[in-house]
Amino acid sequence: MVNRTLILLLLALGLAAAAAVAAGTHRHGGGEQKEGKPALVCPVMKSPVSADGSGGKSVFRGRTYYFCCPGCKQPFEKDPHAYVCPVTGDALPKKPAASSTYKGKTYRFCCKECKPLFDKNPAKYLAPKK
Repeated sequence: MVNRTLILLLLALGLAAAAAVAAGTHRHGGGEQKEGKPALVCPVMKSPVSADGSGGKSVFRGRTYYFCCPGCKQPFEKDPHAYVCPVTGDALPKKPAASSTYKGKTYRFCCKECKPLFDKNPAKYLAPKK
């Protein structure tokens, strides 16, 4: 009886995951930036940020990014896309999942699902937020 219940539960979870993929969503809620939700990991060093905010902060495309130390703020502000996914705004992992080149610049992504979203309409993800 327990094995049957477990199998049914796993089947239901698998179907839910397949439906999410078919709907074009993934772990970032469909590839849209989460405005207002602060990043809890320094996008430059990939380390935890201090709770008191002493490392500094920067706002990019409507999202606040906090840094582990004051030295990370300047390189981030110079080229934010070197440190965050242009689709979700999430800090890039140490080894980005994919990349695309647009107008001679390489953009990296937090996951492989973001690349086709970006490739379909790069201007949407690079335009300044109003």
